[in-house]
Amino acid sequence: MQTTLTTSSTAPPSPKASKPGFTLIELLVVLTIISLLVGILLPSLAKARQSAQRTKCLVNLRSFGIAMEGYRREHKDLIPDARVFGGPALAGNQRKALWEILQPYLDSAPPVRADPNDPASKYLPKDPYFCPSDKDPEAGLVSGSSYEYWGGVVIRAVEVGRNFNPTGGGAPSIQEIERSVQFSTTKFFEANNDFPILGDAQAWHKDVGGAQTGKNALYFGDWRVDWMNFPEENRIQEIQDSLSGAGPAVPPPP
Repeated sequence: MQTTLTTSSTAPPSPKASKPGFTLIELLVVLTIISLLVGILLPSLAKARQSAQRTKCLVNLRSFGIAMEGYRREHKDLIPDARVFGGPALAGNQRKALWEILQPYLDSAPPVRADPNDPASKYLPKDPYFCPSDKDPEAGLVSGSSYEYWGGVVIRAVEVGRNFNPTGGGAPSIQEIERSVQFSTTKFFEANNDFPILGDAQAWHKDVGGAQTGKNALYFGDWRVDWMNFPEENRIQEIQDSLSGAGPAVPPPP
């Protein structure tokens, strides 16, 4: 008997299906789209960041306005007689900084120096004393705040115009002159709501053109916070002349 052996032939395995991949052209298209999206989004993100920083700065100024109103309620409705900036007192000017005077009315601890044992060391940035848009933070670190007290600017201008060195037996005392100037300056800010009482010391924010300088400011009359319409230099002279030449103001009784 003849036996026939049959062998079953097995078909060779089919090649494994290859995974689809990016072609060079497709990769270039994807990179181009990503580049376009980045170019579109980055300016928007930068504007959003600037807007957030400006809003935070305005909130800081609003905090000062609330504190100043608290001070006025306890000091016969007068604005603080404070230095223009913070930091160490200049020779012959022993007035406190605005943030020192308003400290009891601010819901925040005072600025602290980097080295508590060194009175000349710089301050550490802290809300609400620093503007988050500071382009030159060194200025604020030296004084303890990046905000300038225009109430102090006007007070100093009026004192200069009023001859701050009284002489003679009938001359008013320095304390009487200081109080009279403080009263006159308060009345000026109440009558001139367009003149800021506090604002950025430098143009931290983007300049929006016109008389607006890129500074945020606090306006005294209605405690509005907005862009500062920077007072022209001749306006300061006009204030000095009007308040100095009007004769002594009559402050409220002590």
